[in-house]
Amino acid sequence: MEITGKIYRIFQPITGEGRNGPWKKQEFLLETLDQYPKKILFSTWGDRVDLSRFAEQTIVKVYFDLESREYNGKYYTDCKCWRVDPEGVPSSPAAGAPSYSPPASTSSTPQTVESEGGVMAYDDDLPF
Repeated sequence: MEITGKIYRIFQPITGEGRNGPWKKQEFLLETLDQYPKKILFSTWGDRVDLSRFAEQTIVKVYFDLESREYNGKYYTDCKCWRVDPEGVPSSPAAGAPSYSPPASTSSTPQTVESEGGVMAYDDDLPF
């Protein structure tokens, strides 16, 4: 999911030690750009997002996942941010992520091919 808004506040990182080793969590508050703005708390884990490159009041696009979990009969929802881009800057694929570019085509329309029985068929290289 993604949302665009203004960074309202960036909180100090929280660190700790778990059974799998050290961890780091940082939270920030985003204010939506709607007619009636809402504030949403996002969290980032590890070094996935570097919030030090952003200042409060910066307009950004936030990419995130929503996740709810149950604890003692109550449900808690997290907005886990995995990428933040300054608004107006074209996004590029993450480092190491495969990029997709469609194959070059010599013709914009499929070629017609004569098949058995005099029936015309399209040669569009589809397996079905």
